Amino acid sequence: MGEGHHGATHAWTEIYIPGAGWHGFDPTNNKIVGGEHVSVAVAREQEKASPLSGAWEGPADAFNRMEASVQVVPL
Repeated sequence: MGEGHHGATHAWTEIYIPGAGWHGFDPTNNKIVGGEHVSVAVAREQEKASPLSGAWEGPADAFNRMEASVQVVPL
């Protein structure tokens, strides 16, 4: 991964600035939200953040050994 790309999942905040729109800030990495930030959930309260889309099929204990990855492809 390139400089500043940590491959970790975490939350960041977004604020609405009248006349400028929504802008994100990532306090974990002390930076403005950019192309390396990929939204997978949206919520006002972090415990209510669920994936924007997705499905699961498998045994109940599968999360003990589950791995996940995200591939970002420019449009």
